[in-house]
Amino acid sequence: QEKKNHNNEEFYSEKRRTMRALYCLISILLICVVKAQQAPPFLSNIFGDNMVLQRDKNVSIWGWSVANDVVTVAISENKYSSPVDSNGKWTVVIPPTPSSIQAVEISITSQLSWQA
Repeated sequence: QEKKNHNNEEFYSEKRRTMRALYCLISILLICVVKAQQAPPFLSNIFGDNMVLQRDKNVSIWGWSVANDVVTVAISENKYSSPVDSNGKWTVVIPPTPSSIQAVEISITSQLSWQA
């Protein structure tokens, strides 16, 4: 009887260790999948809300994303795209735009991730 209890304890102890390891592995995999899906195209911190862009000149917007991604900057109805290099850097050059008192929304999207 005592030997049988000892074997049961070993069995359940080993089973608990295996289940803990399995839970840890699943958790790590889920975190990696979620992080990979949520990798946004990051903007340089020089850009922010209520900015004024230089008129009648090219404007460069840059940041970082996942390597080999394509980032698109949309301003008004125009879209400009740039590939992300192997270091994760991207730059989009917006051609000169006329001056306006109208507020303009700029959105930045990525093929491999979500909208910033």
